[in-house]
Amino acid sequence: MSHRNVVSNGLQVGLALSVTGMDRMLHVAPMFHSADLLGTAVTLAGGSHAYLATPTPGKGFVNALESMKITYTMVPPTILQQVLAQGLLSQRDLTALRIFISGGAHVPLELLQKAQRFLPNGSMVHGFGLTETRPSSQ
Repeated sequence: MSHRNVVSNGLQVGLALSVTGMDRMLHVAPMFHSADLLGTAVTLAGGSHAYLATPTPGKGFVNALESMKITYTMVPPTILQQVLAQGLLSQRDLTALRIFISGGAHVPLELLQKAQRFLPNGSMVHGFGLTETRPSSQ
């Protein structure tokens, strides 16, 4: 994939998600993976803030979402499943979180619906596709 493809895809996804300079992204995926490459391109294209902390899955991740007032993030379904199974989203102020993307593997609809209940101002987004193709298809 060329640099032009990465930049173009970042612009497309950033526009689709209405990412602006007021947003804050928590980067959780490994930075060498196409998911975080796209996340970085979206962050740069939108002029938003990038939080590169690598919190531990589970409580550390949820603490970072709340304390940093993160507005969007991307995680694999295993982390989403873990925080829901442990009840870690309960009693948290996640009003700043407007986009929660889970992908890299199939995310069951019931998991997305369960997570959506904890996002008063946000939406769950299922991001899934072949790593060998463009990172995001419109």
